[in-house]
Amino acid sequence: MEASQEGHIELVQYLIENGVNVNQTTRAGDTALGYACESGHTEVAEILLNAGAHIDEAENEGRTPLMKASRVGHTCTVRYLISKGADVNRSTITNDATPLSLACAGGHFELATILLLNGADPNHLLKDRSNCLIEAAKGGHTAIVQLLLEYPKSILNCTINSIETNDDNGNDDDDEENLTVTMPNSFPLPSPPSNDSNLKA
Repeated sequence: MEASQEGHIELVQYLIENGVNVNQTTRAGDTALGYACESGHTEVAEILLNAGAHIDEAENEGRTPLMKASRVGHTCTVRYLISKGADVNRSTITNDATPLSLACAGGHFELATILLLNGADPNHLLKDRSNCLIEAAKGGHTAIVQLLLEYPKSILNCTINSIETNDDNGNDDDDEENLTVTMPNSFPLPSPPSNDSNLKA
């Protein structure tokens, strides 16, 4: 597993050739594929899948390899996993987080776009009543907020509940706000922020 996590391609191949179980798990349920995807080692992920690794194998909290790659923004790895049939709407056990909600929380614009265009549900509710839009807004990820609001399958009327805000006295209050969104006739993808301009669509 450490070889997969560090991206040692030849060592991973050698271990597989000598009978190592590619679906062996740690006590936390982590797999070699999960480690490789979380570290962005797409070629290692390909080797493991070709050797029989389970693409949607989740660790004890329900995080799949696709979720791990989505959370940290490994676009190439996410593209590859989706091309191999990874479930884009699988959710975690702890909070029902999905690959898309994790990408939105992390501010990964291109990755969120890829997931949406491959069937990810933008309206999925987490156990704490958050959703992809709230996750993006909490992180200040403006381009992703715009992307979600303009996406055809998004909710027209979004109720944001229990967003903690500081009042004038420095106390935390629950603030409820209703947003009414007018949908465009077509879906032009908003441009990513300037620091993502080197990513390919």
